[in-house]
Amino acid sequence: MNTNLAILLVLVAAALVGVVIFFNHRSQKKRAEAMARVAGDLKLAFAPEGDEAAMSEHAAFHLFLQGRSKKIRNLMRGTVRDSNIAIFDYQYTVGAGKHQHTWSQTVISLRPQGRNLPAFTMRPENVFHKLGSMMGYQDIDFESNPTFSKKYLLRGPDDAAIRSVFTSRVLMFFESEPGLCVEADGRTLIVYRHSVRVDPELLRESMEKGIQIAGLFQR
Repeated sequence: MNTNLAILLVLVAAALVGVVIFFNHRSQKKRAEAMARVAGDLKLAFAPEGDEAAMSEHAAFHLFLQGRSKKIRNLMRGTVRDSNIAIFDYQYTVGAGKHQHTWSQTVISLRPQGRNLPAFTMRPENVFHKLGSMMGYQDIDFESNPTFSKKYLLRGPDDAAIRSVFTSRVLMFFESEPGLCVEADGRTLIVYRHSVRVDPELLRESMEKGIQIAGLFQR
């Protein structure tokens, strides 16, 4: 009886795993189809499985240095208003066993015409960052904009150069837009919200937000 029960439990577990895999695959397929339609509307090339070039182009960014099992999906590429743009879903896995977790987010990557930007990473500040700052962990703050400094952790190798592009206009914009992550590495700027995949119908809006942010830094 115990053997039969064990076999039954194994079969039930296998069936549940199969159901999860099926629905996950169907969800991914529906998302890819929806994003392909958006890419067509925006006149962008579409690659549902991404490509190696996109991964290598972004390899030095903080986001892409995290975790393992890194994947780019639903990649759109093209030119919009003189900016080379890539939009894609990016995921990576951290931890192991019961503590394993996969983070997924939609990334807007832009290479606008104009001046180069200093390398920096900006993301929402949390209590651990605040404790780290007290122990010497870098966080570029602005006395003129304490609200920005409370909301965001800003880091990078060239403090002066970063301050020069984070003008009052830029700081005030981010004060009104909590939860954004923005990174720059020379010519390329990426914008995303940690662990947020943008609904396909909102991708155009997210793209416009990215273009707006790039424009603020170019002024």
